[in-house]
Amino acid sequence: MENRELRIEVLLEDVVRRRASDLHIQVGLPPMLRIDGALTPVAGFGPLDEAQVEQLVFAILDQDQQQVLMKEKIQLPCTLCGEKLHFTLSQRNAN
Repeated sequence: MENRELRIEVLLEDVVRRRASDLHIQVGLPPMLRIDGALTPVAGFGPLDEAQVEQLVFAILDQDQQQVLMKEKIQLPCTLCGEKLHFTLSQRNAN
């Protein structure tokens, strides 16, 4: 079911369009939106591998932010599609 272009901008546009509160990006799962408290897969995407997750997340971070993300979470404000958004990124290991 992978027929959409895998870019963070595409996923974030879905967040805004579908009024999701969260975007979950995790290795082994398709991108997921939290809508009204329930996690829903983003249509058109299959499970992500580690390289895809890194590509998506690192696309919106500079090198300093990438280094911080490896140790802790980052607060990242931005504007997309005219909407002011606030993102919290965190690295979670499955240990």
